[in-house]
Amino acid sequence: MEIENRKYGVKEASLLLGIITLSVFLIFIFNSALIYAQSTTSSNTNSQSQVSYCCERTKDGAYCQNAPLNDCDSSLRSTPTSCEATSFCQKGTCYDSDEGLCMENVPEEACKQANGLWNEGTPDSIPQCSLGCCLVGQQASYTTLQRCKKMSADFGLITDWRSDVQDEVSCIALATAQDLGACVYESEFVTTCKFGTRGECDSSKLTGLTNSSQVGFYKDYLCTNPEFGTDCQPTTQTVCLEDKQGVYFVDSCGNTGNIYDASKINDEAYWTKIVPREETCNAGGNNADSKTCGNCNYLDGSFCGKADDGAKPNYGNYICEDINCEKTSDEKSHKNGESWCFWDAGKEDSDAPGSRAFRHICFMGEEIVEPCADYRQETCVQDDIDGFSQAGCVVNRWQDCILQNSSRDCLNEDQRDCQWTPILIDKVEKKDFIKQSLGSVNSLLSGIIGNKIEENEEKDTNWRCTPKIAPGLQFWDSSSTSQCNLASQSCLVKYEKGLLSSKKCVENCECLDEKTAFQFNLMCTNYGDCGADKNYIGKYTSDGLVIEINEAGKEEAKSSYKAAQPGGAQEFGGSTGGEFSVSDGQGGRQPASTANPQPATS
Repeated sequence: MEIENRKYGVKEASLLLGIITLSVFLIFIFNSALIYAQSTTSSNTNSQSQVSYCCERTKDGAYCQNAPLNDCDSSLRSTPTSCEATSFCQKGTCYDSDEGLCMENVPEEACKQANGLWNEGTPDSIPQCSLGCCLVGQQASYTTLQRCKKMSADFGLITDWRSDVQDEVSCIALATAQDLGACVYESEFVTTCKFGTRGECDSSKLTGLTNSSQVGFYKDYLCTNPEFGTDCQPTTQTVCLEDKQGVYFVDSCGNTGNIYDASKINDEAYWTKIVPREETCNAGGNNADSKTCGNCNYLDGSFCGKADDGAKPNYGNYICEDINCEKTSDEKSHKNGESWCFWDAGKEDSDAPGSRAFRHICFMGEEIVEPCADYRQETCVQDDIDGFSQAGCVVNRWQDCILQNSSRDCLNEDQRDCQWTPILIDKVEKKDFIKQSLGSVNSLLSGIIGNKIEENEEKDTNWRCTPKIAPGLQFWDSSSTSQCNLASQSCLVKYEKGLLSSKKCVENCECLDEKTAFQFNLMCTNYGDCGADKNYIGKYTSDGLVIEINEAGKEEAKSSYKAAQPGGAQEFGGSTGGEFSVSDGQGGRQPASTANPQPATS
């Protein structure tokens, strides 16, 4: 019985254990399903709230990126799809015309922002992106023609671009062919040497070769290297090279050595290997007329040249010549390459009859003169850049000054070269004269005194727009007369007379003063070679000034002033002065005789 009871007890325990195991298993499955459902619901919710957009540009500045809408730059396009499926994110080739570079797989908008030219094709299909070998000195680059031009310009070299080179390996081979060094070979059973490029060290190019197997090139070495055992030995002779600006040693075979340095004449190391000019004597200095150093500096005013008796070097016959200009026409010293303005009338922007502007240049120690256009159709302007003077001839834009009726238009220096001139100063208040005359420097004055000068935009009969620099005229040409007629003025004087009193001037009385004739003559000279004036050599003539006084049908035309009579009209006319200059018979002019010059009078 005990055994049976035990059997029943075991069965009951096993059954209970099975029930518990099944319950635990069911609970695990239920919890797992619940967790899966929650995670699925959360994932669906997040995916719905973060739909991916194609941003033409993100807020971080990246182009054509898939990102949430909030990350897109709102000023550009975006769409709820992948960038691969959009048209505005299509990738192509961007060509930078300034740098000459072609970039692949660039979106159109990114190319535009970089000021490039975009093409949907590949670089191979774009002519500007064609590659070739660019040789810059002894260096080479497999690049585009435009890039080659820029690199050559940066180094001040002539563009050497080889379109027939098809790959970068071949281009590098060309570069190594430009390496400088010693070419050692046997000629007539004697070991000799030739200094040059690797490409020149070829048995097919060497003359007198007796053993082609003994040809060797040694980059950066000189032919006087003692280890080579050649017949080329150091000397005290020097030479100037066309493509270099310094004085160089030469050996007994005529090969170039290093920069001339008198202290290195017996230095074996200096005759063994190439020494860059930056590491030779007084690098960066002028070295003009130096007896011991041939490291010339063109930018600082020295260049290799034949030594004269006044400046002999310690060795050789060549020296760094001083190519700056001493004691020029303006009584100043100028550096090589400097230019400056000169006016034959003796003052800047002179418009005296017959005057002309010139540009002077200091080049290789000589002062060169370049005239600006005759008849003052050009003037000269100059400026100093870090103490280096530069000048140039510019067009005198005087032609449409007479058409301007307001100071704003007249003084617009972007369009014309004019000045706002009062016809009669007595008619213009002082404050207006300052305002109109200085209108062209309005911005400058506003910064100094803090008050903006107002410019007159309305027509003012007391002012006239005239050329800042009066043009020259061909007095023998009828067209010059019409130009001077533009300056002609008339002034009607009004009188009143009482029954018993004499006539009394009541209007335009200033026209009776001699000062008025002088003011109107100034207007004549502002329009060209008109009126009474002194030419650029001081010769005075009044033939160009005509004053007419009309009274009761009478007319008098003289070059002298006569006061107006009651009831008359005074006219001031400008005409060309024949004594200012005369024709040279070749379409130009030459100054008139300077005999008996007279001072200018009103």
